[in-house]
Amino acid sequence: MAWAQGLDRNDDIVERVEAKGRRARRRRLAGASSALGLLLLAGIAFQTARTNHDPGDPAARSTALVVLPDQQTLPDGTVVELKDGARIDVRFGSERSDVRRVFLENGEAHFAVAKDPTRPFIVTVAGVEVRAVGTAFAVGLDQREIAVLVTEGQVAVERTIAPPAGVAVERSGVTLDAGKRLVVDLAAANVELPAPESIAAIELAAHLSWRAPRIRFSNTPLFEAVAIFNQRNSEKLVIDEALAELRIGGVVRADNTRTFLIFLKNEFGIEPTAGPGGTIQLRRR
Repeated sequence: MAWAQGLDRNDDIVERVEAKGRRARRRRLAGASSALGLLLLAGIAFQTARTNHDPGDPAARSTALVVLPDQQTLPDGTVVELKDGARIDVRFGSERSDVRRVFLENGEAHFAVAKDPTRPFIVTVAGVEVRAVGTAFAVGLDQREIAVLVTEGQVAVERTIAPPAGVAVERSGVTLDAGKRLVVDLAAANVELPAPESIAAIELAAHLSWRAPRIRFSNTPLFEAVAIFNQRNSEKLVIDEALAELRIGGVVRADNTRTFLIFLKNEFGIEPTAGPGGTIQLRRR
């Protein structure tokens, strides 16, 4: 089974997760509270919750919310997903204008561009232009750099540095295909852009993990968490009745059953085993 093979695979991500779990168990034995944080691709940040809670305490109320990144549909049909804190300024001209322009003012955004060969789509950010006709790509801006990542099609990236008065404008450009990433150092005085780099699918998923739906749990019984996962994933989890009221809290990617299973194993000693009909049975060791 795919999930079982994934759990058995000795890759770096699982090793890091399991190492965190071992350290967390040692901290609990020492009397400290524990938390397991899995970054980027893992996309999960859980911590254990007390099982002896007061139902009348507002802080102990159970919630489980599905959280999606902010999404905007532009006048031409382009769909923009904004990472938390990202801001854009859309400046489309009339329908006869030959350019569709968006300014990225802060953070990171992913653009699924509506095809229109007569009107290029341009994202402008800190002296860099990312030009596409119909494709999908992400652009991120922080204090030190601009990162462009192409997920579909092809984009052209051009950098312009404004020279002193009377000196010609300096320009540099490169083309990126799908699966390529370009990082522009904002502190570099040289207008020349670096060569794009190819990235593996697992790294691409890590860079864009913020786009995945997440489930935010707060003091949620395990049976409710499992029910939500089962609604959103083809692999179905079945828990032992004794675990139904185990409380968890935190945030996890809705499509990451594998990491959820690793968390349950490391934190609570809950073992996943193959069950009838392709289900995954969850029981204590």
